[in-house]
Amino acid sequence: MLAIDKCSFDVSDISKGRVYLASKAQAAFNIGAANQACKSSGGYLVEFDDDEEYQFVYDFVTRTGGANTFWTGGNDIATEGHFVYFNSKRPVPTLTGWAGGQPDDYARSEDCMEIRLNFRGLNDWVCSQTGKFVCEVELY
Repeated sequence: MLAIDKCSFDVSDISKGRVYLASKAQAAFNIGAANQACKSSGGYLVEFDDDEEYQFVYDFVTRTGGANTFWTGGNDIATEGHFVYFNSKRPVPTLTGWAGGQPDDYARSEDCMEIRLNFRGLNDWVCSQTGKFVCEVELY
């Protein structure tokens, strides 16, 4: 039985044996601490396998609201331009969800992947900026 803290997270519907959690509180993002918070609920920072999964999560966070930024596990901290997932270290697949012109590493300081609602898509952004984060929990 999962121990999801519903005081800390909004919970999505089930999709393909997974649920997604959006943190209720906005805070300065720390990728390691966020991933640990996800692990406490049986998951990890969201890792999109394909565009269908991305769209499901995008729709979920759009309904959830309360922030403009929803952090994912994607990052290019180790090698600029090579996005991998924090938890699994797998490469981020080619996704059509990137907002126009993104990722752009503006001012050479954008290393974390967010869903940016006012851009209507994925964006690379400064890792320490304020926002919510999204966890993925596999049910079976």
